[in-house]
Amino acid sequence: VFCPEYIGRQDVKRGMLCMLSSPLDTRYHRERIHILLHGYPGCGKTVFLEHLKHNWGAHLSTADPRASSLKGDARRTDLGSQIFRQYSGYPVCLDDIEKMTDVDILRDVMESGYYTITKGGINEEFEAQCRIVGATNDITSLSTAMKSRFDLVYKFEKPSIHDSVAILRDMLRREISGEDKELSVDYLKNHMYVSQCWYPDITDPDTLCEIAEEDMSVYGSGEDGRWLNSILRIARGIARVRLSDIGTDELQVALGMKRLSDSVINENAKY
Repeated sequence: VFCPEYIGRQDVKRGMLCMLSSPLDTRYHRERIHILLHGYPGCGKTVFLEHLKHNWGAHLSTADPRASSLKGDARRTDLGSQIFRQYSGYPVCLDDIEKMTDVDILRDVMESGYYTITKGGINEEFEAQCRIVGATNDITSLSTAMKSRFDLVYKFEKPSIHDSVAILRDMLRREISGEDKELSVDYLKNHMYVSQCWYPDITDPDTLCEIAEEDMSVYGSGEDGRWLNSILRIARGIARVRLSDIGTDELQVALGMKRLSDSVINENAKY
């Protein structure tokens, strides 16, 4: 149902729903899920950003240097980091994120949900509870520290002939039927409003730890706290979308999504 104008990529759509279900941090830990889309140009990464802008109240910034600088400076004439304050609680989509300046400031906002402006030697802190959805053709230009702030990373490749024909067939079907997307979008918005108010419990933590241990044993290494927190954020997002508690299925799905995301980062693909 999410982003019906994009054919396929159910994995990305599921991640987007997890992101939309988790708008604000709690007192004790970050809840906001950040997503990075990267890969072959012209394969629809921007379609997801535009959908978030037009249907979910997201802000969309391009790589224009004046719009893409995030430095907190009161003398700036463009919005800069003020975007984060204005869109606190909403997604902020950053196209061509690798071309943006002051990326370290963006990284801090992603982690803490705050940014600082310096004026007259005085630092003023503002809340910036934004969920970042970035898009880039080249993931290699982003620092390891920056990439680690994204909970989910998805790779886009040029479609095969079979996939291209399937996309064209669906486009033609929609043109003939005059299919209206508004009904499905409105229904999903109502569901996501309920999911954002749902705080799932954790069932059987011992079993969940055993599942995580088995997963790490397969990969032959432990994982740090940032990675484990990301797994819990994703599992919590899945539970919210399902209006369920965090059980074995939610954790296993979250582990699968995160491992696939890790493999995309480790490929270090460049276009």
